[in-house]
Amino acid sequence: MPMHQAKRLVGGAAVVLPPRGVVYGLASRRVFETVRTMVAVLEQLSFDEAFGEPPELAGAAEPAVEAFCEQLRARVLAETGLVAS
Repeated sequence: MPMHQAKRLVGGAAVVLPPRGVVYGLASRRVFETVRTMVAVLEQLSFDEAFGEPPELAGAAEPAVEAFCEQLRARVLAETGLVAS
């Protein structure tokens, strides 16, 4: 959810802290380095969003895609300590 939308929904009770761009950028770099070990070609949209399709999954059945995604999430967690979705 974009920050402007969150502020509007919460109103005056919101406590908003300034972003830590350097820290976020370093974490983003670590995550995407990890993702690229399994997905060589990524279209990165932002610090925390990208699209990619490993060639071995093109046309794959849903269980194979789900298993790959679970492996990728586990690797990101193990290597960075961060949760991926």
